[in-house]
Amino acid sequence: MTRSFSLSMGALADDIEVQLRQQGLTLGSRSDADRIQRWANEISSLGIHGLLTEAERDRARKRLLKEIRPLVRPLPAHALPLPS
Repeated sequence: MTRSFSLSMGALADDIEVQLRQQGLTLGSRSDADRIQRWANEISSLGIHGLLTEAERDRARKRLLKEIRPLVRPLPAHALPLPS
């Protein structure tokens, strides 16, 4: 079963793992989360410094999303935040 999720990307966006956890999901391993976040930060940085056009940045983010999708897993029940 594929669960839909949404992500914001950019210099001011929360980390991808944080956004996924808010939706009851996770990337799974810390190494995957670190690697994906590093790539997202690099794409943003290259765009900010004018080394990627807006269209190139958008294409890079789409490719990054293709890397993220197969890694997304439901957050284990013991890791879910308690309702407030």
